[in-house]
Amino acid sequence: DRWRRVADMPVALNHAAAVSYRGRVYVLGGYSSSTGLDDEVATLYRYNPRRDRWRRLPSAPTARGALAAGVIRGRLYAAGGANSSGALATLEIYDFARRRWRTGPDMPTAREHLAGAVSGGRFYVLAGRAAGVGNYAVVEAYDPRARRWRRVPPMRKPRGGIGAAT
Repeated sequence: DRWRRVADMPVALNHAAAVSYRGRVYVLGGYSSSTGLDDEVATLYRYNPRRDRWRRLPSAPTARGALAAGVIRGRLYAAGGANSSGALATLEIYDFARRRWRTGPDMPTAREHLAGAVSGGRFYVLAGRAAGVGNYAVVEAYDPRARRWRRVPPMRKPRGGIGAAT
């Protein structure tokens, strides 16, 4: 029940996504600018707490920040976010065993500053926003076995810049 400092990440990032898998922490994307939401990256880092060491893994196909991520059956799912082209609908999937990325089907709603959580073998993306549009209440679920998205009941209030966990 104490905090202690561990090894710094190799680079400073903001608005990155983080997940855990088999006792390790994975950090994907984000912005490398120290002054704002600029200079999005596609890098994936893994932290091993036993060795107190970070390692760079293969970068994702798309550089982005303010994205959502989750892990289902040995794969990392990264959805949405934003880069210089605006809010994204893309889904990218990293296979931990093969150390490879592939592209999945786009989310129905492009957005950034969304939240993601995994439950019942599905990856849920909640709310978020898009510049010029505002916050969303929409919730969509990705089923990896069917390889498709479906809309589920929305949140009661539109929200952006939120977090979710299961």
